[in-house]
Amino acid sequence: MPEPIRVEIPLSKTKLVKLLIFSVLFLLIGLWLAIKNPQTSNPIINSIIVKSIVAYGGIAMGVFGIYFFSKKVAASKPGVIMNGKASLKTPLFSILA
Repeated sequence: MPEPIRVEIPLSKTKLVKLLIFSVLFLLIGLWLAIKNPQTSNPIINSIIVKSIVAYGGIAMGVFGIYFFSKKVAASKPGVIMNGKASLKTPLFSILA
């Protein structure tokens, strides 16, 4: 029986760098919202609860994004691995491993 063909599709490093830049932006905007506490005329957005959730959510998304995307930029594993049996492996989701 012949050996199945293995196809490896690499990760897009430019896309990962763009996501890393957006993660830094999320972190900076979240920190700005948490520190400066800007005021608006909208009573719903001006609520301290809503602003706190948005600020700390942005900080958390930024920190996790910076961690995971910098880890993936440095990795040399392929993005998708397909073999002849039509099975698909995505090491992208095995970041924690």
